[in-house]
Formats: sequence, C-alpha cells, structure tokens
Amino acid sequence: MSFPRLRKARTTSCEEGTDATVSGNVVSGGLDGIFIVAPEGSVTGNTVFGSDYGIVLIVDGVMVKSNNIYGTVFAGIDVDASSLKVSAVENNTIKTVTNPNLGGGTGIELNCHNISSKQVHANTFMDSNYGYGDAPAGFAGSNTYLGVLAKIDLTSCASGNVSKSSAAAHRLLPPQSRQP
Repeated sequence: MSFPRLRKARTTSCEEGTDATVSGNVVSGGLDGIFIVAPEGSVTGNTVFGSDYGIVLIVDGVMVKSNNIYGTVFAGIDVDASSLKVSAVENNTIKTVTNPNLGGGTGIELNCHNISSKQVHANTFMDSNYGYGDAPAGFAGSNTYLGVLAKIDLTSCASGNVSKSSAAAHRLLPPQSRQP
C-alpha cells in the first residue's frame, strides 16, 4: 500500500511483512516521524518532534505505547487502520499540534474508523484543538487534557465519511484537491 507524499519524506518507516519494533529513538522532521505498515510489533519509548504527523499506524497489529510527540503540524498520532482489534494506542504524550489551516491540530486522528476507546486510551494531550479527532460515535476514554479546546471530536463522523478537515484527508489528497 502506498500513498502519495508531498514535499517531505518519512523519517522512520516499517514496511509490510515485518515485525516492527521501533523503540527508544529520537526522530525529528519529515512528513511522518514514524510510519508503520507492519502487521505486528511495537512502537514504544520514542520521542518525535517537528514532523507533520508524529506516528502513522496504517494496519492493525502494532502497539503504540509510551511515546512523546512534540510540535507536529496535523496530528500527533494518525490511526489510519479501518479498525483496531489487536493494536493499542496508550500512554502517549502529545504536545503542541499546530495545524495553521485550522488554528491548531489534533492529538490522535481516528479518521472516522471503527476504533474503540478500549484500544485507544490513557493518553495525555496538551495544546491542541482536539484530543481525538474524527472519532466514531460512542468513542470515549480516560485521558488527560491540558490546554485542549475539545477533548473528543464526535461531530465530524455523522455521515460515516472522513471529513474534509481531518488529517487523513489532507495527507492523502493531491495538492489541487486540498481544502483549507
């Protein structure tokens, strides 16, 4: 599976068919700080700063735990898997997501996918518009929010489609299709 990338490259990438273990790294810059397409593994104890997306999880199977993500543009963590049954996204700290098009970004982008708060919870969000963006109906969770305008965006997924303002929509559309 490949997606068109604009201007910047991935910094750390784990591809399909591998057991991804990404641990204890400091990652700076790039479109995606850490990009995971592996069906199993873990992303733990990393520090990511200055990328457009801190960690991108494309398929279910990888644990994303105890990472520190600072100064991203669109989302700290982008959960692009259509559902999560194995993966857990928990105990991550996401600070200062700054999307200039929206006045602030999203801590964890859920892309209106079938994601349960049992799989994504116990994260800390600071200085963003949303803790969780494009969350499916019924999504809730036990998290810490500091300087966040809205804890959970439950309004964008009413039709079941990814909203035009979501991180995934901005990341995947070609430049001429993007909307501010």
